[in-house]
Amino acid sequence: MWTTNARVFCNLSDPCVALPANLCVQSVFLIVTCMVIAQLNRLKRGSLYPSVWRLGLTVGVLALCAIAVLGPIADKNAPSAANEETGEQGTIEEANGGQGAASPREVNDSKPYIRRYDVDGFELDAGFTPDKAECVFGEPVFVTFSAKNLSDKPYGFFVGGDNRGSVRHNRFRITAADSDGRPVKDPYSYDHHGGFGKDVILQSGESYTERLYLGFWCAFDKPGVYDVRCERTLTADGLEPKYPPVPIVTTFSLTIRPFDKEKVLDVIANLGRKLREGDEPAVYEATLALSEIDDEAVIPHLTVSLTKGDFQNRLPAVKGLSRFSTNLCLSVGVVSC
Repeated sequence: MWTTNARVFCNLSDPCVALPANLCVQSVFLIVTCMVIAQLNRLKRGSLYPSVWRLGLTVGVLALCAIAVLGPIADKNAPSAANEETGEQGTIEEANGGQGAASPREVNDSKPYIRRYDVDGFELDAGFTPDKAECVFGEPVFVTFSAKNLSDKPYGFFVGGDNRGSVRHNRFRITAADSDGRPVKDPYSYDHHGGFGKDVILQSGESYTERLYLGFWCAFDKPGVYDVRCERTLTADGLEPKYPPVPIVTTFSLTIRPFDKEKVLDVIANLGRKLREGDEPAVYEATLALSEIDDEAVIPHLTVSLTKGDFQNRLPAVKGLSRFSTNLCLSVGVVSC
């Protein structure tokens, strides 16, 4: 009992420690005093010897019983030496997520959403970075997932195999809640039937990135301030040798301002330039973003998308155009929608 808190007698200013410590000292003092009085009385052949001895013994036993009860309370309430040094609550195992678990920590102020994860000898910088922390209602927002291997050895994980029959990769879990704590509706389902996938092996210093459209997970239906939580556990699946799983979690605040026609038109114009000047991934992302904006100003840009890239790019273009009437599409030169 006492070995777990050997410093119990060293900090008598702590009330959780002082009470059992003082009782212990006082009980020992009382027993010794009664023994001395009884012995002196015995030498003088007085009649107080038996009663004084019994009194001292009884009080001493009661005091030791009190210590036995209060000692564990002191042990439980007194902070550990490690917690006093760090100012944190809980044990070191809990702070690290348990033995062998990833222990995220901040990297630097220039990358506020990236955390460092240490697990089983591997070190990664990873997280989800939103393109912006503020937008207008109806404006598409993207998030970049990234992972960089800082270890002196390769680290591998599996991507894909999670989107057959789904528009999104369901290894990612993204949720949001408004300022009142009400969850934002998920427009799709986590049900899927596999799909194409591949192994990703990051050598020391190498990075992996993936762009995610936030609207595939969160259907924001009004302006407001939202708390967004993004999760992805890196798993090796069938890879040999086995690499430890690393759970990546990022939270951020997203402010959605009321609809502003001029700002939305600016967003559409910027996406149109990206569509015409960017590489294939940029063309796809711009097309996807334009297809999610409910404004007829996107029609001429989506028309251009129909002539660029492969079917993965043309599908969102067709979807975006389908929200408008045939006559409206024809008025800007689209043959069919």
